[in-house]
Amino acid sequence: MVRDYVRVRRREIRIEAGQEPAATAEPETLMFIEPFFRSLPLALPTIIGSGVLAVLGAPWWARWLQVPRATAVLFIAVCGAYLGVTATPTEVGLWSTPGGSRGVSLDIQLPPLGNLLMITSDSLNVLAGATLGAVSVLMWCAGRRGVAVGTAVGLPLLVELVQLLFPAMGRVGFMLSDVVLNWIGAGLGAGLGATLAVAIGVASSVKTVPE
Repeated sequence: MVRDYVRVRRREIRIEAGQEPAATAEPETLMFIEPFFRSLPLALPTIIGSGVLAVLGAPWWARWLQVPRATAVLFIAVCGAYLGVTATPTEVGLWSTPGGSRGVSLDIQLPPLGNLLMITSDSLNVLAGATLGAVSVLMWCAGRRGVAVGTAVGLPLLVELVQLLFPAMGRVGFMLSDVVLNWIGAGLGAGLGATLAVAIGVASSVKTVPE
């Protein structure tokens, strides 16, 4: 998914291995985020465009999805942002001929917990999945259970297949580890979303109880 900006990860590895002087290392957040959006030129425009389209088309999205307007806006914005990060061409795919090894990797290599507590490709995969899980809970509560499951479970798989089938995107191919990290994030996001939904429901019921 967001593993494709390998230049940043390679630099992290070089620094950790002592192959690049620590004095040349940038602050971790800047070292990761700025190259991230530079290596995915269409990601930020897609994220912003998705939010704008979600808000401007709110009535239409709500009718099409048959859910409350706020749920529709969040769903479209989050899914659009997810696709902007995972399903747009990389800098290499846009401006040069993609190279390097591609293919299918079915190895599941879960990262150490420390990697998930820092800004890394692994933590961003989990975060991306968490956003899908959160909006999937909203869709589930709105009665669109098929859409909810398809979003949290099926969308990460679909994106990886697209990355595999379209080499011109400059992506590395199908990475099962990325899908699993997305699913872990989706589970966490769904759990948090469900907890908030229950809390809101309880608070609303308490307010409606006559004194």
